[in-house]
Amino acid sequence: MGCCTLPSHLAPHSPVLLGHPGDLPPGEGISLLVDAGPQPQHATTKLTCIMTDPAHVVLGIARIEAEAGGRFLGTAFGVATNLVATCLHNIGGSDRNLRLLAIDGGSINGYQDTTETSFESMPIRVKASDSLRDICLLELTDPQASVGSFPKIASPDSLNVGELVFTFGFPHSTDAGRVVLTRQDSIVGAKVLLNSQGVKTKHVVVNLQARPGQSGSPVYSPRLQAVVGMIMGSFAPATQGGILLGNIDPQTLPHQTTHAISAEYLQRMVTSV
Repeated sequence: MGCCTLPSHLAPHSPVLLGHPGDLPPGEGISLLVDAGPQPQHATTKLTCIMTDPAHVVLGIARIEAEAGGRFLGTAFGVATNLVATCLHNIGGSDRNLRLLAIDGGSINGYQDTTETSFESMPIRVKASDSLRDICLLELTDPQASVGSFPKIASPDSLNVGELVFTFGFPHSTDAGRVVLTRQDSIVGAKVLLNSQGVKTKHVVVNLQARPGQSGSPVYSPRLQAVVGMIMGSFAPATQGGILLGNIDPQTLPHQTTHAISAEYLQRMVTSV
């Protein structure tokens, strides 16, 4: 893999370089290289990913390894001035060397360059987490920094089955190196209670098949004008000795059902921190 070199002194609002997917062994995802040098003082900075209403801010997460490179981990979105939300499983429970990446610097209606390997970034750390519901709030470490604007958060309780929802995220960013901010429209297939350690939590089933990299994507209701959930992953029945075909679990193909945790739990966390 070719080496990417950055200036020796980077501000917190600094570029992260991604190795081209073609330079990596199959299934290894994306490698990131970043200079971890001193970070000088600076003026207030916003890390903003401009897109069509309502999400305003949908960002990527990466873990930086100073010597060995790193990896794109998944999707996040702004929930407060200095906070973003994602799935706890995206970061493996650790905030070591985490960076927030602004993938699309312009309008989502423009053409995104799939060969682009340099993205604006900021260091982040865990502010709060809920392992039971797989939710994590990440905080910008720079007190003067901001994620820009952020959407309203609401409970999905009033959603009807068959109602339109949509999501923004980065499908195939962690398995195939395709870092493209993508909108997907769907409908509510069901609202379910899932049991975890004896506690039942609300989830919305959306009729699409989530792909690697979409965990942490916001699910938005145009009727409520709010984020009503966060994508956890696709449903797959428990099986013994499953196989992957083209890096896809065949068990997920007939179902096209993706689970999103109710945003009410996210709202409680944001209010309490």
